[in-house]
Amino acid sequence: MQSFLDKISDLKCGWNERPLDENAFNRLAKKLKIHVRYMPLTVNGFYTCRKGRHYIVINQKLSPRLAEFVMFHELGHYLMHSPSNDAIDNYCGSATHSRDEKEADAFAYCALLPLGLFAMRSVEELADIYGSGFVMRRLEVYERYGI
Repeated sequence: MQSFLDKISDLKCGWNERPLDENAFNRLAKKLKIHVRYMPLTVNGFYTCRKGRHYIVINQKLSPRLAEFVMFHELGHYLMHSPSNDAIDNYCGSATHSRDEKEADAFAYCALLPLGLFAMRSVEELADIYGSGFVMRRLEVYERYGI
């Protein structure tokens, strides 16, 4: 089985190399044949597979920055947690802090704030751009997973 990091590398999208944005997400979704929908939800978003078709649904009421995080979080579920076409659901913003949720968060943090930016800018500068909580969680991803 192909490892997760190999799978991401094969996408050649710049993950954890440069900050990705909504345009990069949309290109990846198209490449991977993931249907993306925006609708009013009671959660931030979710990934699901139904009848062999993959969907990422984003709460249309989210701020642009949170929506980008949710997009990549749900894409992380697709890449890491969907080896089959069985019906599955993964919800972003749920109260559970399962391993799958932590891994999907890690994927999103690396997509939006690649490790190399820490060598180019101070933590304070990054906190001004991304928010201090976001930067701290990104550093926790590095400590936990080494990415």
